Order: sequence, then structure tokens, then C-alpha cells
Amino acid sequence: MTTIDLPYRADGLDPATQTTAPVRTATPVRWWAALGALVLSVQLYAWGRWATSERFEATTMGRDEVPGWMELFAGIWTWTMFAGMIWLFWYWLWRPMRREGRMTIEGKLLVIWLLLYWQDPLGLWTQNWFSYNSALINMGSWTTDVPGWFAPVSNRLGEPFLWVASSYVFVLAPATVWGAYVMRRAKARWPSIGKLGLIMVAFGTMAVADVVAETIWVRFGLYSYGGAVRSMSLFSGNYYQFPIYESFMWGAAMAAFSSVIYFRNDKGETVAERRSEDLRLGATGKVLVRFLALLAIFNVIYGSYNFSMQWFGLRADDWTEDHYDRPYLLQGLCGPGSEYACGAPDVPIAREHSVHLGPDGELVVPEEVTIRDESRIEQ
Repeated sequence: MTTIDLPYRADGLDPATQTTAPVRTATPVRWWAALGALVLSVQLYAWGRWATSERFEATTMGRDEVPGWMELFAGIWTWTMFAGMIWLFWYWLWRPMRREGRMTIEGKLLVIWLLLYWQDPLGLWTQNWFSYNSALINMGSWTTDVPGWFAPVSNRLGEPFLWVASSYVFVLAPATVWGAYVMRRAKARWPSIGKLGLIMVAFGTMAVADVVAETIWVRFGLYSYGGAVRSMSLFSGNYYQFPIYESFMWGAAMAAFSSVIYFRNDKGETVAERRSEDLRLGATGKVLVRFLALLAIFNVIYGSYNFSMQWFGLRADDWTEDHYDRPYLLQGLCGPGSEYACGAPDVPIAREHSVHLGPDGELVVPEEVTIRDESRIEQ
């Protein structure tokens, strides 16, 4: 009788009786979804604390001094964006769901960009160098309720929720889709172009579009880059100065958002949603997990932009005389009408309840601060 020697197993089990079990690896969508849930929790926490606090009040400093033409433009732009947001929710979200019974990628983008709005003021994390116009409808901002916030009195930023949140939906969500469309057209025009080439096409397109749009918005006084680095800004020295690095940074972020949508697999999954079919969940659960994963990667991209902008914010030049003459653009963040000197290369970075320079250049020591007399410490 012929015998066949089976391979030796160190664990002592008979190889003939063993079956090969599939090796399970971590599912990326789980980690992305967990991150999405965490970010959403922090967002809701900050919004909740802000909405239930005494800081939930309108910033009105200088509102009576806003020129009529500027106030008119602010009103027109606000209500146009709001109406556009309502229409787009019907066109991209409600109508497709009624027709197809599911949320399309465009519909998801509308909800995601509305939620991404919470990051809008986070560029001020380390120093106040940007402001909105007090004429815009606002209730201050939730910045100082974000865990770990550094810059003082940023809650005075008149965050115009009605205009900006609407613009995120009506402008930035379609811009994300448009960026993916530009990449698709570039691929059709130059079939041999690689991924990096497509991303650079999207980056160039978005950067140029941002320069055009933002120079119009700041010229009409909707907001202002008061602490821009002047040597790297257009129209330097005016209230409508525009830091050109903003377009490079935001163009890169928008190219990344569009790339997430463009580079999907044959199942329509973005890089954050891959292997969602491995989830042991029902259809509704999988939809929720994929949505949270997509929300997470968009927050990471936006967060990377805000983190990068801190480098420029910490190197802010002094706000221009044009700004000092317009309290509706200072908003009590710094300068006249506040307790803080505006940021400048020779002004120390202030934080909440710290010793700092006042708007008159004098040293301000808050009551909460205790100055230790080192000479009295025993050696």
C-alpha cells in the first residue's frame, strides 16, 4: 500500500482535516466611518454649546456705518444663495430620491457640504486675521466652543450662517462636481494623462475660479482678509486686499474634493467607501456607514486646508488703516472697540485670558492672571 506523507504542522493538527478559512483584513470604510462619526460628534457638541450659551448673539459692531450699496449687495447675495440652496436640494436630492429610491452622489454632496460648513471659521484657530461684514445676518460664531480653541474672542466673528451655509451647498457642492467633470474632459482630450496630471488640471481650474470669485466678494465687502500677508496679496493695503495664497490653498483643497468623486471604482465607491460590501449590515446601515466615511474624508481635506492656513495666519501683517476706518469689518476681534491689538509681526500672539497688548499698544493684564514675583521664591 502506498502512503502519502502530509506536511508537518507545528500545531499538531492533522492537515487532512483542516480547511483554509478566508483571511479577513480591516475594512477601510469602517475606520473612515468611525472618524466621520467622531468629527460629527465634535461638531454637534460645539454647535450645541454655542447655541445654548450667552455667546449666541449677533455681532453688530459698526453695522450702522455699512455703506448702503454694500448692505444691498450683502442682502441680494444672501437671499440668492438661500433660494439656490433650496432649489438644489429639490433638484439633486429630493427629486432623484423620489424617482430612484436612493440618494445619488450629488445628493450626498449637498448634505456633506452643509455639514462641512462647521469648519468655515476654523482658519482663525491660532489668530484672528479674517472677518465678515457685520451687515450680514449672524449670531456670532461657535469657534471658542471648539475643544482646544486658541485665539481669543473669536466668537465675535459674525459668521453669516444664512449666506455661507447656503453658498456651501449652492456653490461648493456643484463646484466639486464641476471639478470632476473637468477631469473627465481632460481625460477624454488627453487619454495618456495620468492621475497627477488630472489633479493638476483640477487644481489650476479651481485656483483661477477662486481668484475671480473671491476678489469680487471681498471688493463688495462681504468679508475681509484683514491680516493677510501683504507682500503676497492683490490690492494690498485696502479693505479688499486678497491673499493670492488663498487661491492656491483652496484650489488644492477643491481639487482634492473633486478627485475623491472622480476616482471611484466600478461600484461607485470613493476611496473612503471601499469594501462596504463586506459589512455585515442591512442596506440602511451600509448607506449610513458609507455616508459617514465620505463625510470623514471631506473633513480631513478641509481640515488639512485649515491647518495649512495657520502658517499664514501666524505671520499676519497689521490690519490696514482702511480696516480701522471700517468697524463693521473689525467686529471687535481686534483694534478699536476690542481689548486686543490686531495681529502683526511685532505683536505677540494672544490667547484667551492671557497678558496681551491692547489696541492702544499698552500691556493688558486680565484679572484672571496672577503674576508670580520670582524674587520672592526661596532659592
